[in-house]
Amino acid sequence: MFEQAGWSLVLRALGAWAALSPVAWADTPAIPTDRALHDEIPLAMKSLAATCAACHGTNGHAVADTAIPGLAGRPADELAAMLRAFKNGTRPGTVMPQLAKGYDDGQITALAQYFAAQRSSRREARGASGASRPSEQRAHQDHSGDRRGRGEQP
Repeated sequence: MFEQAGWSLVLRALGAWAALSPVAWADTPAIPTDRALHDEIPLAMKSLAATCAACHGTNGHAVADTAIPGLAGRPADELAAMLRAFKNGTRPGTVMPQLAKGYDDGQITALAQYFAAQRSSRREARGASGASRPSEQRAHQDHSGDRRGRGEQP
């Protein structure tokens, strides 16, 4: 019985693979995108940036009602400096110092450029009322020069 179930899975996987092959979609017109930049970004870069999505939202767009700031549209030099500070231990945090240690300088630069190229929305930066979002307030508090909130940065 296990063999039948196993072959069933294999055959389904082969069918899915065939359906996704370029030959199956050769006559299908390309789906237009609103930004050509998206198509120019290599898959490896998209995969690297996707590791940030769980906390910082898809493409760096902040997750609603969290204290974790969005990355989209922030200046590349600012983002790169933050990542390097996490990496070398001069910026405290919970998860980010450990994650940043795994990136080389080229990856840090690429991540910073990727998120800087993403559009941020006004709604993301401000709540519907126009007041600062909790994540903005928290980011200012955690990232201020007097290091209030030390060790609590995302």
